[in-house]
Amino acid sequence: MSTQKRIRELEKKGYVVTKTNGQHLRLTKPGVTGVVFTSSTPGDGARGDKELQRNLRHVFGRSET
Repeated sequence: MSTQKRIRELEKKGYVVTKTNGQHLRLTKPGVTGVVFTSSTPGDGARGDKELQRNLRHVFGRSET
């Protein structure tokens, strides 16, 4: 799954996605402490998606990916 598709799925699950001043996205979830940052460039491919999954598990717990 691409990072962009995963971002759309996370938005459906209630995550709030905002852009930073650079080329990154900030993911938060109302009622949950923690923030995940990820690249917003599609060229990151599978590596970017794996990194996003790892960061989501680390910050929000295993059930959030």
